[in-house]
Amino acid sequence: MNIWRDLREVFADLLFPGTQPCLFCGSEIMGQGDGGVCEPCKTEILSQADELGQCPRCGMFTSSKICPNCFDWDKTPLLRVISVVPYKGFYRELIQSLKNQGRKETAKLLGGLMAEKAVRTGILPKVDMVVPVPLHPCRESERGFNQSRWLAEEIAAFLSLTQ
Repeated sequence: MNIWRDLREVFADLLFPGTQPCLFCGSEIMGQGDGGVCEPCKTEILSQADELGQCPRCGMFTSSKICPNCFDWDKTPLLRVISVVPYKGFYRELIQSLKNQGRKETAKLLGGLMAEKAVRTGILPKVDMVVPVPLHPCRESERGFNQSRWLAEEIAAFLSLTQ
């Protein structure tokens, strides 16, 4: 615990209420409604999927064509999976901090990005509710939380949907 850093944060909150640094670029943003990401960073993050190309079926960041894993997978009821960011680098660290360390504040950031991606892809009119992936009761008891539920809560809140 760094008491000086904590005091600086308290002092900054008194002087500049409602502002926080963007988790990606550090620029000051108002409030926490966007999960701690400024609009330019959010736009850049969400445009990565278009630049990297994704399998239209499983969402894997490989190309805009069907990936080798999905090539022969034509008799499944799965219609489409949408990925927000590739599972590597800083994004992997964020996801791991949520899943393995229980950092609930990360769910707000990731859930906000997931909700924004849903809006941008145009699937929102077809969505009635957000359902978390269940976690085995033993695993949830061991972990103390279900990160999927946290994400679902944030997505539902951002999109004004039921969970």
